[in-house]
Parts: sequence; C-alpha cells; structure tokens
Amino acid sequence: MDGAAEGAPRALVAWSCAFRLSSELAGARDACTTLLLQMCCSRRDQRRWGFSMRNYELMVILDPELEERTIAPSLDRFLTVVTKAGGTVKTEIWGRRRLAYEIKKQVEGIYAIVTIESEPAAVAELDRQLNLNESVLRTKLMRPEVH
Repeated sequence: MDGAAEGAPRALVAWSCAFRLSSELAGARDACTTLLLQMCCSRRDQRRWGFSMRNYELMVILDPELEERTIAPSLDRFLTVVTKAGGTVKTEIWGRRRLAYEIKKQVEGIYAIVTIESEPAAVAELDRQLNLNESVLRTKLMRPEVH
C-alpha cells in the first residue's frame, strides 16, 4: 500500500472517532471507539478528544489483622471504580510481610500489587477511596513509564 491510500482509512477512522466522541453524552465510551482511538489516532488527538488511558502500578499495604480470604474481595470492591470507567485491573497479592518500620503501630502488613490501565480521574478516585479506608496502612501509586 502506498502512503496516500494508507492514510485515507486512517483519517476516516479518526474522523469517525471524533464524531462519535463529540456526539456522546458525558459517560463511558464503548470498547470499539476506545480501540480505534488507540490504534489510529496520535497521542495529541487522543488527548484533544478526552481519551487518555495510562498504565499505573499501585502498591497497597493492608492491616495484618484482616483474614487472608477477605483481601481479594475487599480490593475488588475498591477496584470497581476503575472497571466502571472502562479500565483494566490485574491484582497480585504478595501476602503477609514484615515492614521495615512501624506504620500505625503495626510491624507486619499484607502487600498487594495492582496493575491498572485507566484514565487518570478514575485512578485518582481509587487512591482517594483507599486512603480513606482504615484497613489500608499505606498506598503508593506510580506510573511505570515515567519512573
């Protein structure tokens, strides 16, 4: 395919993405539109149309007094904020570990690593909710491509 023929479908897809996004009311976008934006539009165009899925890593240290079987369901309850916003989540529970120093008079904590791909607003809300919970000792949210 030559460059002109290859650029035409790409422009058509970008135009349809822009039209679809502008015609939607405030809310979640469908998976097809999201996929087309990721594949065919530049980063600048994605930001202009309000699309900015980013990768995050979240480390959560939970109270060691929690039962092991309740950890995954309680984390999933918080992570619904991200999944409702169209993001993806992968959770890995490391288990009980000794802390380097006491946090809230605890010498142990239950570690969980969460890999997230979502929009920044959803991740900020997740971090806010986790910090309000008393069973969460500490959180660290970072973007791996930046660090």
